[in-house]
Amino acid sequence: MLENFLTDLEELLHSAPYSSVDILPLVKKYTDDKNDEESVKIRLRIIGIIEQLKTSDIIQTSKDLRLQLVYQIRGQFLEDPIYVRGTINSE
Repeated sequence: MLENFLTDLEELLHSAPYSSVDILPLVKKYTDDKNDEESVKIRLRIIGIIEQLKTSDIIQTSKDLRLQLVYQIRGQFLEDPIYVRGTINSE
């Protein structure tokens, strides 16, 4: 399901080193064709992956990452950008 997510994330981070990148399009790539239940499960797994990278000091994220990824209003996920930034350790 998310086999290529980490590779896609790395490519996105390397496309804009030292800059914040919006991962919402990447999240949508893995969730758009899924029902709400599957989409939430995938988004929670993405949070886990990103938190591991954050703990390893590979990326930096906003404090409200979890909220941005799983919060819904009237059954729709938020469409706000979800920014992450690679660190020196990511190279």
